[in-house]
Amino acid sequence: MQPSHPLLRWLACPLLVAAATAALAEQATIVSLGTGLRYRHVEESGARGRRLLTERGLAPGLDLEIGHRLGAGTLFGGIGVRDYGLDYDGQSQAGRPLETRSSYFENRLWAGYRFALGERWSLGMRWERSRVERDIRATAAVAGLEERYSQDWAAIGLRHRLAGGPVEWVEAEWHRSIGGTLRVSSPGVIDRVWIPLGASRGFSVSARIPLGAAGWFDHIDLEPGLSRTRSAASPSRSWRLGGVVQGTINEPERDEWQLGAGLRLSW
Repeated sequence: MQPSHPLLRWLACPLLVAAATAALAEQATIVSLGTGLRYRHVEESGARGRRLLTERGLAPGLDLEIGHRLGAGTLFGGIGVRDYGLDYDGQSQAGRPLETRSSYFENRLWAGYRFALGERWSLGMRWERSRVERDIRATAAVAGLEERYSQDWAAIGLRHRLAGGPVEWVEAEWHRSIGGTLRVSSPGVIDRVWIPLGASRGFSVSARIPLGAAGWFDHIDLEPGLSRTRSAASPSRSWRLGGVVQGTINEPERDEWQLGAGLRLSW
């Protein structure tokens, strides 16, 4: 995997969209560019809660979002990318102890609408499509593993705008997956196999702290956040090598935490 090439391709897209939108934007339209750094902690568990692996590390990201006031609320949509690596402490598919690194490249596309519920409350509904490339790196003794996730998500969030103080608003959001597939392969070890993913559910808590304005940017905000997602184990599927069935494979139960903050520049 060469993360720098797809990253440059995805970064060019939001920047071009931002430039075009800013040129056409009316007063009712807000364009924002967000950067963030989150600590990510992932655990996968097998039968009876036995830990299979832990991944941890820092995950930087970049996103572009466009919002337009429409009716009693705001219509919004965006695109985001992340490219990072996590320390992997666990075992191979055969149960052998393994310490290595997992490389990730993620892209997300979302759209939604936020309804105003009076002066200080609003309710947001959002759809998201995510694609994740996860490559567990090979070692001298264990082959690497390539995983490709594709999922749709539905989310609903309640936001409260504070009357005063340094925090502009706080928001709690609940999300869950809608279907999803995982493609697994390991060249020379496992032929490609597609697995339907188990259901994922979780929540996030975030806030916005205004920092002022500068230059082209009407608003510069700090956005801290915390999220957790639990994913059920997937059904098992047969895996093959050279077209010959060798056994079964599935995606284990997953528990993921993320904690961090980012800057959002709006104009």
